Amino acid sequence: MFRNPHSPNIFLHAATLTSFTAFMLGYHVHEKAIMTPIVTLTMLYVKEPTCVSTGRAWLRASVVGYLSFMGLFLEGGVAMKVVTHGIVGAYLAGAVWIVERECKVKALTRWDWVVVGGVVGPTVVFCEVIHPVWFGEVEAMRFLPLMMRSVVYGLCNCLVWVDVWRLFGRSLRKVKDC
Repeated sequence: MFRNPHSPNIFLHAATLTSFTAFMLGYHVHEKAIMTPIVTLTMLYVKEPTCVSTGRAWLRASVVGYLSFMGLFLEGGVAMKVVTHGIVGAYLAGAVWIVERECKVKALTRWDWVVVGGVVGPTVVFCEVIHPVWFGEVEAMRFLPLMMRSVVYGLCNCLVWVDVWRLFGRSLRKVKDC
């Protein structure tokens, strides 16, 4: 950033990386804190709408960030969970469509499908369907969905964080595609 101080692109990359690093290494990692890196990544994507790497990083951060909010709606009942999952699903479908329209390539890679189908999907199914049916109102087991969400989405956030580091390195080298 200091080598080329007149580039707002470098500043946005640096702000995104700094906010994501502060989220990942911060003492108070909380579900709502992921919004700061998502907002800066959104600004970066708006600045570079045709960049495939930025679009995918934005999409991944949005997916993980918004799914990590599901723990906040635990007490809302079944109707609240269905409405929330429907809104998030519609948002994600729209986000995939935007990235594919702007970048003219598939927004989701094979690894994205592996993570969604093999990790995130089973986590949602366990937390929202299997756990309530299997354990019911057993007070001693209420921590399982929260713990599972924290571990799975924490690992997914680590993958997105590495992706943002890669984007920042590319922006410093001024590679054509980001």
